[in-house]
Amino acid sequence: MTDSPFSVRGSVFQVSVTGPAGTPVELRDGMGEAVRTGAIDHFGDRLTVADLGVTDGLKGLGGLVFRDLDPGPYTLVLGGPGGPVGVSAEEASVTVLDPAVLPDDFDARVRGQRLDPGYGYLEVRDGATLSCFVALPAPDHWGPGPYPALVQYSGYYDSRPGFVSGRAADDVHLNTEANVALLLGYAVVGVAQRGTGGSEGSFLLFEDIHGTDGYDVVEAVAAQSWAAGGPDGRPAVGMIGRSMPGYTQLLTASFAPPSLAAITPAAVGGRPVGSAGRPGGIPNTAMARGIAGWQIDPIEPIHGEAQLQPPRYRPGGWDDWVPARIAGGDATCERNQLLRGQNVDAVPGWTSLEHEEGGMLAHADAERWVGTVRLPTLLLGSWQDQLSGPWFADLVTRFPSDADLRVFAFNGAHEETRLPLALGAAMDFLALHLRGEPPRWTTEAQDYLDEVLRPNYPEGLPVRADRFEGLDHAAAMAAFEARPPYVIAFDNGAAPGRPPGYPYAAFEVGFDQWPPAEAEVRRWFLDAGDELCTDAPADGGERSFRYEPAARPRMAAGDGFDANSPQPAYDWRPVPEGRGLQLATDPFDESVLVVGPSSIDLWLRSNAEDLDLEVVLSEVRPDGWETYLQAGWLRVSCRHLDPAWTTELHPRLSYRASEARGLPPDTDTLVRVPIGWVGHHLRAGSRLGITIGAAGGNQVAWDLDPLHPTGRTTDGREIVVRVATGGDHASSLVVPIVDTWECLDGSPVAELPPIGALRLQPSRPWGPAVPSVGPQEASAAPVASVSRRGFFRRLRRAARP
Repeated sequence: MTDSPFSVRGSVFQVSVTGPAGTPVELRDGMGEAVRTGAIDHFGDRLTVADLGVTDGLKGLGGLVFRDLDPGPYTLVLGGPGGPVGVSAEEASVTVLDPAVLPDDFDARVRGQRLDPGYGYLEVRDGATLSCFVALPAPDHWGPGPYPALVQYSGYYDSRPGFVSGRAADDVHLNTEANVALLLGYAVVGVAQRGTGGSEGSFLLFEDIHGTDGYDVVEAVAAQSWAAGGPDGRPAVGMIGRSMPGYTQLLTASFAPPSLAAITPAAVGGRPVGSAGRPGGIPNTAMARGIAGWQIDPIEPIHGEAQLQPPRYRPGGWDDWVPARIAGGDATCERNQLLRGQNVDAVPGWTSLEHEEGGMLAHADAERWVGTVRLPTLLLGSWQDQLSGPWFADLVTRFPSDADLRVFAFNGAHEETRLPLALGAAMDFLALHLRGEPPRWTTEAQDYLDEVLRPNYPEGLPVRADRFEGLDHAAAMAAFEARPPYVIAFDNGAAPGRPPGYPYAAFEVGFDQWPPAEAEVRRWFLDAGDELCTDAPADGGERSFRYEPAARPRMAAGDGFDANSPQPAYDWRPVPEGRGLQLATDPFDESVLVVGPSSIDLWLRSNAEDLDLEVVLSEVRPDGWETYLQAGWLRVSCRHLDPAWTTELHPRLSYRASEARGLPPDTDTLVRVPIGWVGHHLRAGSRLGITIGAAGGNQVAWDLDPLHPTGRTTDGREIVVRVATGGDHASSLVVPIVDTWECLDGSPVAELPPIGALRLQPSRPWGPAVPSVGPQEASAAPVASVSRRGFFRRLRRAARP
């Protein structure tokens, strides 16, 4: 296609073309049959100073992408009747690459390229260029190299110049781990996914091509002269990052790049339906807002509410640094924006994702990815992660049985891996697998961490660095491998000698199996009062409540909530009287651990065919406060279970559209609500509590969009939920309890932690709802049982030493 106005690229799973806007395009398979048609968009005209403020150098041009294609040869017919004036029709041969087969020129194109320090471009197997930023350790401290190499790869700011600088002033929360790694002597490479930053292409969240691109990134970095091999001398690269960079680690590792030596995915979830985007089948509009940062256009209102997320290129958007690159003469960056008009709008894709089958995001399934991941993996997760939730724990059993997998879990926030507890564990793991020497910590890394976290932690946050002190690499690795593969830290935020809420755990417990074999399944039954009993009531009875999501705030975050602070401002209000059920066990005689997933099995009736439930599992303390442990969610029409994965503790919801069923009228129906994984130290004298009600009001960052928000059916009737409590329809709670354990590090503290000390585990006064309401009484029930001002006054008083 010499002198052609078109540029054609065959990639893994897709074909793209850029050229004169409005050109009709037909894609034909190897038999000459037309399989796709379309027209080149006008996005080049959008990239003007008057519109997006990027460039006016691409006027009249645009792009088109055909996705989800089988490997093999194709022909593009470009132009024809109805096309731009003066553009002649052309044909172009193109090949869709097989992800399992490397092109013949892979070594020359990918491994043979040179990546210099600073901003630049990395070429992948199909010839596309991804923007990257290479940061090397200070040679006066770490020598001339080579250095152990790490990659952070996502659609965030990873390739932005200065993203990895080692300067605390450049910290934007997303790069803390990367900058600490640089100051620990690692070469760090930040790479922007296809269709983001300065990278070529268009973007669809977590499509498989990001995995093959990740493969190529790893192999290109491993081949650089400044990248050291692993302890065995072979090429070795590690990957870091939480949230989106955590997901891309798993997606990349699923394609098994030979030079990928270790990954540390953190703050990730599981399948697209059933985790944070749609827990239990209930839409989480906060997730839609969160992923909207990759959109080109301003975000449309979500459920009638205006959105403030800036478009991609505007200040605050993920690519707000790109216009300056283009204005400075970066022609590659400019040209790489041309396919952005083919980005797939993820917001409607997420908000409309109702069932497991099909849909534009059905491929974004971490449970599928980990099925082929065998390389050394440290999976890090927070049970109360306010963005991704607890579903990282469900990934563990999906890894191959021979996977080299370690898990480190704890209570805390989405950002916990930039704090000492998890950060130290990740850096230990990477040092052992990449450096060929025991882990070490530097003054520069500690100073960086203290400076960026000082607003919340003025006393400093020292990272533990003595776990393998005095050992050579072989001995340190042996000591590491002797530890159980699954380690849970307890009481994060209530460590002895630390201020309340500081990110240190009181003790750690290791397990050899997942779920732990030590966990005993215990079941309690709901009675007609406010008790959870060990024996099922012999006679049939029921509890009931008014279903009214609007009776509580949609979120539990208080004014100025900051998940990274030691004691965030929560607005976790008690359930209004008559709007839910609250029950608790008898006090425990001895301290126990709650470790694993739980379930509440309810026999339900309602005058609504479908509704959304949220169940909170909590510790009811002897001082009258309850502390959040975990929650479970269910849109009751999604209650069908997958028998292959369902257990007594963990009802695995199938989410298949063909299996969705409303509640039958006037019939008790068994509904199992899964409660996510948790690891919690329950003190002697405390009780386990459950709260059952309409979805919403318990999460600090999620914004659930439940059915019937006003609590009325479409014909105006007040919705009442009735729960059977005895006889053949005895509703019950089942929880995993560990009553005998050995600590790996530290020892349990008998005293209750200060109110609000445990990270991302809010507390509120325990107050059971009234035992029963009928449709008439419900309308007169008060909307709230404690005022916002009174709630915070009681919280502050209880938190005082």
